[in-house]
Amino acid sequence: MEEGDEKLFKQFERWGELKVRADVAIKKYPEHAHTSALRWLRGIDEARERAAADIAAEQLEIARSAKDAAWAAAKEAERASSAAERASSAAERQAAAAERADTKALIAIIIAIVSAATAIASIIVPHYWK
Repeated sequence: MEEGDEKLFKQFERWGELKVRADVAIKKYPEHAHTSALRWLRGIDEARERAAADIAAEQLEIARSAKDAAWAAAKEAERASSAAERASSAAERQAAAAERADTKALIAIIIAIVSAATAIASIIVPHYWK
C-alpha cells in the first residue's frame, strides 16, 4: 500500500463498493486515485474469492462427512437386514416346531380319549354281559 492509499481506502469505504466501481468505470478519479481505487477493488474481489473458496472447502467437507455417514448408515442397515432375515428364519423354524408340537399334542389327546373310552368300556361291559 502506497502513501495516501490509506486515506483513499477509508474514503472508498465510506462511498461503498458500487459507487467506487461506477466511478472507476467512468474514470472519474485522477490517475493516482484511480490506481488506488483499482487496488482497493482488487482487494475486495480477492477477499470475496477467498471467502467463496473457504465456503466451498467447508461445503466439500460437509459433503464428505455426509457421504461417510450415509455409507455407515447403509452398512448398518445391511447388518440390520441380515439380522432380520436370521430372526425371520428362526421364527419360521419355531412356527414349524410349534405345528409339530400341536400335532403331537392332538395325537396324545386322541390316544388319551381312546384309552379313557377303553377303560370305561372295560369297566361297564363286563357288568352288562354277565
